[in-house]
Amino acid sequence: MRLVANSAVKAAHPADILAVAASKQIPGAGGHAFTATAIDEGQWANSVYGVRIVTNPSDATRFSLLAVYTPTGGQETTVESFPNLSINPADPQGRSVTSVVNDPDSGSQIIQISG
Repeated sequence: MRLVANSAVKAAHPADILAVAASKQIPGAGGHAFTATAIDEGQWANSVYGVRIVTNPSDATRFSLLAVYTPTGGQETTVESFPNLSINPADPQGRSVTSVVNDPDSGSQIIQISG
């Protein structure tokens, strides 16, 4: 079980540090394309989970986003996979990275995507 300081605990114990969600900017042409942020707060997101981007070799406008578990000294394990994604918010296939990963029914249970 992982405990984090919430607002009530912070008010009662001002020396505590509030846990924050980890985030990672994903690079793209001319800057960053999007940011993946852990849904849950805590140090775990900074150290044992990551995001892997796998480009599509037959279509440079498509990629897969993998949420991976990477324990120290252990084997990387894919825990979520979102194939055939696009950076284009108006993707004609309806596979924009934001809409697919953030979908409340079939999207990620670990991360959220922002522009």
